[in-house]
Amino acid sequence: MNTAYIPFLPAAATILVGLVASIIALCAIQSNRQIARKKNSLDTILMIKGDDSLTQGIKHIHRIHKDPVLSTTKYAYPEFDATDEAIGIRYTLNFYEYLAIGIHEKVYDEVLLKESMYTTVVNVAERCDEFIAVIRKNVQKTAFCHFDKLVNRWKNSPLKVKS
Repeated sequence: MNTAYIPFLPAAATILVGLVASIIALCAIQSNRQIARKKNSLDTILMIKGDDSLTQGIKHIHRIHKDPVLSTTKYAYPEFDATDEAIGIRYTLNFYEYLAIGIHEKVYDEVLLKESMYTTVVNVAERCDEFIAVIRKNVQKTAFCHFDKLVNRWKNSPLKVKS
């Protein structure tokens, strides 16, 4: 029996225990991050319910969309900046832009938010696409780019109807 390796057993055991502990710690960190993302998402969903500015912005967008004479494009120009409609549209788009950045940066759980607000987000994007185009042309070329990427990703993979 070869006993030459016996002096190295304590060192090997220490390395093995350290490796197992590291793997457990990494799994715990990953799990905590996922839980934090879900908590942040749920907090945001609940906060949205009490955000009167967001609610009003969405109502303005919906009303403009339903009116055959109006268009969100009008409110992208400086002479209409101070109107309630323009303020509401900008507030709503900025809110969803921040949300999209949070998803991109892994602050929020995308699946949870998508299941909760898919229809509203996609409708806002479609109803404000002309507004965004004017802002990008006249003010900032990258305006609402994270929101746009998020909406495109969601539209390319829509929610499935659950039976």
